[in-house]
Amino acid sequence: MRFSLRNAKLKTKLIGGFLVVVVLTLIGSGVAFWGMDTMSTAAHEAVQRAKDANTAQASNATQISEAIQGIAQVTEQAAAGSEEMASSSEELGAQASALQTLVSRFKTDNSSSSFETSSATETATV
Repeated sequence: MRFSLRNAKLKTKLIGGFLVVVVLTLIGSGVAFWGMDTMSTAAHEAVQRAKDANTAQASNATQISEAIQGIAQVTEQAAAGSEEMASSSEELGAQASALQTLVSRFKTDNSSSSFETSSATETATV
């Protein structure tokens, strides 16, 4: 093989052209990787936002559940209070009836009051 200026220039052009192709390929790959990195970052941020929204919804659902449980407890207490009042009212009605029976034995007139009984030993129970 002979070394000639012409062969050297040709080899330089070939190597230079090859280097240009390699450099352009690397630049293109870098842009592609940069674009993939940008898309990956955007996807990661979207997933993080979805996770944060899910966490907020779970927190809200917990608060709603606790509020409903509180309402259920208050409702249960109110129902128990209503039952107790109904029972007390029934007992008070029975006592009022007994008292009315006792009071009906009294006669009033302008001169004096007297207590009527069917027998002298009868006692009133309340």
